[in-house]
Amino acid sequence: MVSIKHIGRHISVLIVLLLSVAVVRAQDLDATAAPLYGSITLEPELPDPFIVTMLSGGSVEASTAGPGCTGFVSSAPDFVVTLDSEEDTNFLRIFFVGDGDASLVVQPPDSPAQCSADSFGTPQPAVSFEAPPPGDYAVWVGSPSAATLIPGYLLITEQSALNPADFSVPLLRVEARVDATVDAPAAPPRLVVDGAQPVDQALAAGFPDDPVALEARGGGPIDVGALDDLPDDCGGFTTAEPIYTLDWSGPAINLRLFFVADTADADDATLIVHTPDDVFVCNDDFEDANPLVDLPTPTAGTYRIWIGAAAADARAAGTLYITELSLTPALVEN
Repeated sequence: MVSIKHIGRHISVLIVLLLSVAVVRAQDLDATAAPLYGSITLEPELPDPFIVTMLSGGSVEASTAGPGCTGFVSSAPDFVVTLDSEEDTNFLRIFFVGDGDASLVVQPPDSPAQCSADSFGTPQPAVSFEAPPPGDYAVWVGSPSAATLIPGYLLITEQSALNPADFSVPLLRVEARVDATVDAPAAPPRLVVDGAQPVDQALAAGFPDDPVALEARGGGPIDVGALDDLPDDCGGFTTAEPIYTLDWSGPAINLRLFFVADTADADDATLIVHTPDDVFVCNDDFEDANPLVDLPTPTAGTYRIWIGAAAADARAAGTLYITELSLTPALVEN
């Protein structure tokens, strides 16, 4: 029998959860949040331009960043560029080249955000800085609607002669290929579990503000179902690198991860988790076509997380939840 006291507790948790989700989806851009696609500190030994593969878009209106900012972006930055105070940088240009009508928001360290939609006679956005001050430059790449994700490339350069008119998506795809001899066999695709990916978040058993809700995007070229070293229930298409890494510590009864898609187009998402025990745990449809993975008595260590889409050219955008509670996708959707 469930007591009235326990029913009241569950209702209270649900009300707090729903309110917190509403706040997350209504918030402005947060330049201090962990970037979705990583960060770099510009150094002389880095290639110029520095190229990052990514997807644009999100659920936050870019207009909240300032006048002239358009499109929809994530709350967290897509990327962060850091200029070291010891390096003499005279010029910085950040631009995006993709298969669609993208926009760009760049938050410099000491002035209002700068935005772009079209530049240099192209539909590609670019933001430039003369004598840029040292510090962090948070970058968001936007889409024309919250339901649209645009695949493309973010380019960072210190060369004023380089701009979006010099590049196209097919050209960048060729440049991104790894040089190899004709006789060298292609390495089979795999999910990267032995790299030194930075930890996106550290949580301990009994962590406050449960659940943690994170904007996330899935999809990529790798057919997870075709990989030999994964269980049969693992599927979807994703990238080699995990989209999120979690460092867990402390004893717990259960750690639950689940993904809730933003739109019906992304409902057929999958969830792939690699545990510190070198085990893959996967799920496709838990309820309402949203995936959920339970990790009973989770081992302390690094958990690598991927979100898969239904096809190589499909994308899944939504929210990744991390919780010790008995929450499900249906509870946060309704």
